[in-house]
Amino acid sequence: MLTRRKIVHIHPTRLCNLKCLHCYSTSGPGKHASLDADLVLETTGDLRRFGYEQVSLSGGEPTLYPQLEHLCEGLRGQDYSVSIITNGWNVRKLQSLIVGGVLHSVAVSFDGLESLHDRIRQREGAFRAAIASVGKLRNSPCRVGAVISVTYASMLDLTELVDTLLDVGVSSIQFHPVAELGRAS
Repeated sequence: MLTRRKIVHIHPTRLCNLKCLHCYSTSGPGKHASLDADLVLETTGDLRRFGYEQVSLSGGEPTLYPQLEHLCEGLRGQDYSVSIITNGWNVRKLQSLIVGGVLHSVAVSFDGLESLHDRIRQREGAFRAAIASVGKLRNSPCRVGAVISVTYASMLDLTELVDTLLDVGVSSIQFHPVAELGRAS
């Protein structure tokens, strides 16, 4: 499905519990830089007047952003549809935001099947944690999808990965080519 919606993509933090080999923002466990939520909301207020309708939060890992709830509530107050792209490790935080009615959709990111995903994420069990998150969120009132980072190596996994993700209940899949920036360069 193609969309003509105007979308703002915001990385409120570079803090992440993982240090992925392809991270274009070089986010990671030691990266504590983040944006002030009130300043972000001033900017999104201006953008809303220009017709932007959706905000997609990513990062770093957005569930580690200390002002996430305040930011999401403020964005919903500005009548935005709010989505999060996450590695899926903090499913409780996502469930809390969903119950609070501030999330429209969640997309869990994948890099390939288990061995490739875990190698890129540099964490054993990362793939299983991401799959488990989809399973825990799929029956929530929010749309749950997946984002697949496309590289030469992941292209070999795409058919099986898509089948696996559909089997666990994603409602949409986005394909994002890996940019040769940050650690991916």
